[in-house]
Amino acid sequence: MAEARRLRGHKATATCCIASRDRPGLVATSGEDGCICWFDMRCKDVLFTMDLGANSISSLCFKPGWF
Repeated sequence: MAEARRLRGHKATATCCIASRDRPGLVATSGEDGCICWFDMRCKDVLFTMDLGANSISSLCFKPGWF
């Protein structure tokens, strides 16, 4: 089993983490900071961050065929 990694990108606690079925290595996280962070697990870096406001985001889902 691979060792767990800490994904860095949120300014507060992450509340949800989801991996894309269509794009291996693409992971999105949401957080109490109102941001969604997109990660590429191949390089372990944040691809980009979407700041959606001050409210916490509690869940995410991928729409089939989009990502």
